[in-house]
Amino acid sequence: MYRNVTGWTNKIQDSDFCSYLQTHDIIFLQETWAKEGTMVELQGFTSYTQPALKTVKYGRPSGGLAVLVSTSLNVSIQQCPLLTTPNFLVLSLSDSLLRNTYCICVYIPPVKSCGELRSYWDKLDQLLESIDSLSPNPRIILGGDFNARIGLVSPQNTILSGLNWEDEPEICQRAAMDTTSNRAGKHLCELIIKHNLLLCNGHGQGDQEGYFTFTSPRGFTSTIDYILTSNNVPVNRDTFRIIPRAESDHFPLELSLTLFFSPAFPKLLDETEYLILGNRRLKWNAQVQEKMIQILDSHEFALLKGKMLLETGNVIGLYENIINQMRPLMTTASVIKNKKFKRQTWFDKECQNSKKCLARLLRKLKLKQDKHNLALQAEVAQLLDTGDFGFCGREGVVTQMRITLRYLAACITESFPAPLVFSSFLADLMDNSELIRNVTLCGHLHHGKTCFVDCLVEQTHPEIRKRYDQDLCYTDILFTEQERGVGIKSTPVTIVLPDTKGKSFLFNIMDTPGHVNFSDEVTAGLRISDGVVLFIDAAEGVMLNTERLIKHAVQERLAVTVCINKIDRLILELKLPPTDAYYKLRHIVDEVNGLISMYSTDENLILSPLLGNVCFASSQYSICFTLGSFAKIYADMYGDINYQEFAKRLWGDIYFNPKTRKFTKKAPTSSSQRSFVEFILEPLYKILAQVVGDVDTTLPRTLDELGIHLTKEELKLNIRPLLRLVCKKFFGEFTGFVDMCVHHIPSPKAGAKTKIEHNYTGGVDSDLGEAMSECDPDGPLMCHTTKMYSTDDGVQFHAFGRVLSGTIHAGQPVKVLGENYTLEDEEDSQICTVGRLWISVARYHIEVNRVPAGNWVLIEGVDQPIVKTATITEPRGNEEAQIFRPLKFNTTSVIKIAVEPVNPSELPKMLDGLRKVNKSYPSLTTKVEESGEHVILGTGELYLDCVMHDLRKMYSEIDIKVADPVVTFCETVVETSSLKCFAETPNKKNKITMIAEPLEKGLAEDIENEVVQITWNRKKLGEFFQTKYDWDLLAARSIWAFGPDATGPNILVDDTLPSEVDKTLLGSVKDSIVQGFQWGTREGPLCDELIRNVKFKILDAVIAQEPLHRGGGQIIPTARRVVYSAFLMATPRLMEPYYFVEVQAPADCVSAVYTVLARRRGHVTQDAPIPGSPLYTIKAFIPAIDSFGFETDLRTHTQGQAFSLSVFHHWQIVPGDPLDKSIVIRPLEPQPAPHLAREFMIKTRRRKGLSEDVSISKFFDDPMLLELAKQDVVLNYPM
Repeated sequence: MYRNVTGWTNKIQDSDFCSYLQTHDIIFLQETWAKEGTMVELQGFTSYTQPALKTVKYGRPSGGLAVLVSTSLNVSIQQCPLLTTPNFLVLSLSDSLLRNTYCICVYIPPVKSCGELRSYWDKLDQLLESIDSLSPNPRIILGGDFNARIGLVSPQNTILSGLNWEDEPEICQRAAMDTTSNRAGKHLCELIIKHNLLLCNGHGQGDQEGYFTFTSPRGFTSTIDYILTSNNVPVNRDTFRIIPRAESDHFPLELSLTLFFSPAFPKLLDETEYLILGNRRLKWNAQVQEKMIQILDSHEFALLKGKMLLETGNVIGLYENIINQMRPLMTTASVIKNKKFKRQTWFDKECQNSKKCLARLLRKLKLKQDKHNLALQAEVAQLLDTGDFGFCGREGVVTQMRITLRYLAACITESFPAPLVFSSFLADLMDNSELIRNVTLCGHLHHGKTCFVDCLVEQTHPEIRKRYDQDLCYTDILFTEQERGVGIKSTPVTIVLPDTKGKSFLFNIMDTPGHVNFSDEVTAGLRISDGVVLFIDAAEGVMLNTERLIKHAVQERLAVTVCINKIDRLILELKLPPTDAYYKLRHIVDEVNGLISMYSTDENLILSPLLGNVCFASSQYSICFTLGSFAKIYADMYGDINYQEFAKRLWGDIYFNPKTRKFTKKAPTSSSQRSFVEFILEPLYKILAQVVGDVDTTLPRTLDELGIHLTKEELKLNIRPLLRLVCKKFFGEFTGFVDMCVHHIPSPKAGAKTKIEHNYTGGVDSDLGEAMSECDPDGPLMCHTTKMYSTDDGVQFHAFGRVLSGTIHAGQPVKVLGENYTLEDEEDSQICTVGRLWISVARYHIEVNRVPAGNWVLIEGVDQPIVKTATITEPRGNEEAQIFRPLKFNTTSVIKIAVEPVNPSELPKMLDGLRKVNKSYPSLTTKVEESGEHVILGTGELYLDCVMHDLRKMYSEIDIKVADPVVTFCETVVETSSLKCFAETPNKKNKITMIAEPLEKGLAEDIENEVVQITWNRKKLGEFFQTKYDWDLLAARSIWAFGPDATGPNILVDDTLPSEVDKTLLGSVKDSIVQGFQWGTREGPLCDELIRNVKFKILDAVIAQEPLHRGGGQIIPTARRVVYSAFLMATPRLMEPYYFVEVQAPADCVSAVYTVLARRRGHVTQDAPIPGSPLYTIKAFIPAIDSFGFETDLRTHTQGQAFSLSVFHHWQIVPGDPLDKSIVIRPLEPQPAPHLAREFMIKTRRRKGLSEDVSISKFFDDPMLLELAKQDVVLNYPM
């Protein structure tokens, strides 16, 4: 970690100090206190000073600024041929890292000393204008003594909020308690507004009210030094920092290129002062100083000529150590009686403020429950208990407290260093959509996605010092993710990566969870991506979630690439020979291609290492290569090799003949190896074998041959860290991965048309559609948000999405369109104002002012109207805008739990928490039953466990009771209605007759998967049903609706004849009948669950002539009633959800898996060995209601050797008649299979607060009951 040090004024010419600074990458701005006319020269640095003359009444000379730049960081520094005066010095940093950056050191005399003040400000204004004319969009940093005050006495109070770059009261709140004229403050405000600058000052010492004005022994004084920057300089609290100084009313100014901040410790005491410990004072002398130096040295303080600089020492434990170490000397200390040494009231107030701040930080630590900070929590808690905030020498305690708080804040936020690429370069890439790739990394659980992202982050963030034997898990931000070791949320990371040729591309990468329960997070990531990288464990191969993700990606029309990860397992765990490893890898590629051909109609979609859309990796050991990148290693090592042609011969049945030095398709000898084995696998095997097997003797020589040089300390590392280090140096950066994504995943512009056609509900041919298809940054704004990310305190949400057209700006008014918005019904829309905008890099964010089309963006201020997804557009002039389709998940939420607060008075808090978790989890559903209980529906046990953790700990912070989990059911029929069912409207002027019958097998799934859509024209719809399901043409063209929504698994058909029914009158009430049909199918008559797989036919209809008598109030409830009666006459049954289960276990555990499944009504469909592995895969089905605790039961019976995953697969009819009143349900006894349907129905109705049995009188009119009696129909239903 870089040290970040500040110089001391009276030591600025000290050679030891300068040489110490020179070893670190530091830009250093320091106000000089040289004598009049002195030029300060600093050894080892390029330095410039232009002292301006000034006389101060306290008898000390003052001057301009010295600028020191470490030669190790910048190639050169040159003075610009611009306007220079004794008051301004301009430095241009010409190194590539800081190209187009100007550091300006400023000194403007006080208004009473300079006479005409305006000339100085005019010259500074001219200087900035001349820089603007020299460079496009320059980065400007001004630092110095402006002798200007902005604060309460300023006439520019209204602009303070606009100047502050961070909304905190202790930033830039300035006031002058003296009578100094504030004209300079007005000039400073004008300069900031004209050149759009940011004010980046920090916190001051001794300022008890936070106004940067405090009472000193010499009277009132105020700080007047500033750092100003242009908008394109990356600014945050740790980039620019003002360090307090005890002996001056001025501040030294520091600009550091590293984010980690270790503040300079102030001068403690001199010979005339005392060390204050509690209520005792100890006179400062050589003995005390020597003892104090020993204490500080033990706390890792740097010692420079008696001055102390805090680096990485433990600030919190320092005070206790001082007390213990200084105790022998305190016997001579006197008790403080002098009023001069009494604690001032402001000091007590400062202590109280610090206590509040520490308590807030401690709550934040506990909220995150970060296991890495448990020791820090204990220290903070102890600090709060004792009330000890450091030692004081006069006002020094204030500085110590603030240093402590800043240290704690840095530890808690765990901020990572910014990437080596500055924001301006990032902005340039964002403006060029051809250089952007939006990619989702997805794969089965524990197939190495997050670890792979760690490698990319380390590549772009070399300041991160990660232990080689530990996983960084950079995108596992949540405590629950770190504790469980599994990803829960999709996490976006934006980084700049170079390809093999060194060209940089902006990668927006979404790291998604691998657990099937969180597949909704994958769906949210896929929606805003142009392609996927599918991760497959080389040892495990294609697994349950792998197949589901391939299908999902193909359905979303995304480009698919594959990364076969963890290839080290083939060598180190399975110990396969190189030839067998090749067969294993080829089997994986063939299996993936087989699945793609099954789900895709695109015959050209083929994956092959030869095409470059397959890469191989071992993220644990920093290995990543394609055939091309590995061939380039040979080209770099041996030269004169066309690596692109060489790569084409490194896969398949191709052999190298060493005699002819040519590649052939026929093996030259029986022992010849395929080229992939000979040129890639065998070298890889040898590297791993050398490190693992023989580190001390042959490894150094082998590494020398490969051009890898390790230090003695590195060679002493353990095997795994050493192997990671060697592979990292051999394979270098992940350029092969970049090449694969660049060439096989389209840019936002290239893939825009396909994405818009698939996801946009409006017309693609409109002006708006064309702008989105062109990814036009100058077009009308269209942004699609798919995820909501909570702030750390759980109070607000930030919307995350992709800009499809136009450019979104911070502070811009926008129109937010919800999922229910249509051009006809605009109720689900709201005008909002965009707050701040960020580019997300997982653990930190880069704030930007605008985001053009093709990029991902995190948006503040628009979360209030958004529930799940939203479309953001311009509030005016874009009336034709329609929404993007809501997310279509590849799984169904079937597990249900009921929740209630332990304390009933806290119900409003729980309701607010439920609204927030509903936003946080894409596929989560919350609703209120008729009984009043609040129900949460999720995809599985782990999913709901995480939801409840967030609900309890983050969003409501109350105790919540949870009922036993249950599942949702569906209602269906197995026969055609036994008679025509009819219902009359309440006014007796309308009559509708229907029957119900089962749908054809597979039709419900086609409707749900949108294979057929109700929005098709009648001809297309008729052709589909006629050809695929053998419907007659009349019925196929008479489909009115699907229910209960446009993708619902039920159909309403108009089966009336024009000769019997007035079609005009029937058409006039079509919408009302459809609404009644959809209402009825949404809440079935058995237990208020969805109806499924039923076709309802309208056989007859008598409709009143007068519109007044056929209104919606008459028709809708009547249609619902006739739907219910037709349903009950068609032998109704319950359907329950079934899970597909995949179990991995050793061969000797397979029988135990069969046993556990059989006890839970499950059955095995397949068990087979995993190729090249000692494990078996068992595939089975199990009812969801019997799956609770299945995983624990399975591990118990197999001694923890079996691992299972389960996901919803299909609905299956529950055995038995739910309406058979002869069945008696005995409490606390397992029911036989034929009784299950009855049991499920009764218990579900009880839980929902319904009567125990279905009441016929609710659904059958009196005339219908008479008709039943005439036909002698026997009912098992209670009247």
